[in-house]
Amino acid sequence: MNNNKNLIGKWSIDIMYGPGAQEDTFVVFLEDGTGWIEYISSVFVEYDTFNWNISNNGELNIVGIDNYDCDEGYSKSTIKFTNLKYEIKVEQTPSDIEMEVLTFSEPLRCYECKFGIEKRDVNDIKTPKLD
Repeated sequence: MNNNKNLIGKWSIDIMYGPGAQEDTFVVFLEDGTGWIEYISSVFVEYDTFNWNISNNGELNIVGIDNYDCDEGYSKSTIKFTNLKYEIKVEQTPSDIEMEVLTFSEPLRCYECKFGIEKRDVNDIKTPKLD
C-alpha cells in the first residue's frame, strides 16, 4: 500500500532525461500536506499550489489552492484529483540512470504522468511566490 512518506520530495521530469533541457515540470509534496506543480522554461513560469492527502484506499487526493501564470498573474487553482492512483518504483530512465520514478494513473499537467526523484529532503524548499 502507498503511504504519504513515499511521496514526500521534489519530483522532476527532466531529471530522467539529462543532461538538461530548457524546461522542466516539478511536483513537490511536503510533509504538512501541501505542495505544488511547477512548469518552468527560459521564458515562462506557471505553478499551482495544492493540498494533498492519501485516502483510506491508498489513493491520492489533490485540491488546488492558487495558480500563478507569468502572463496572467495570480488566480484560484482549478486542479483537482480525487482517488488518483500512483506508483513509486525504481526504474531505468531514458538517461540510463536508475532512480525512483513516481507514475500517476493520469496526467498532472498536459501529458505528464512520470516524474523522477530529484530530492527527498524538502525541508529547505519553500512554496514558490513570484510577483
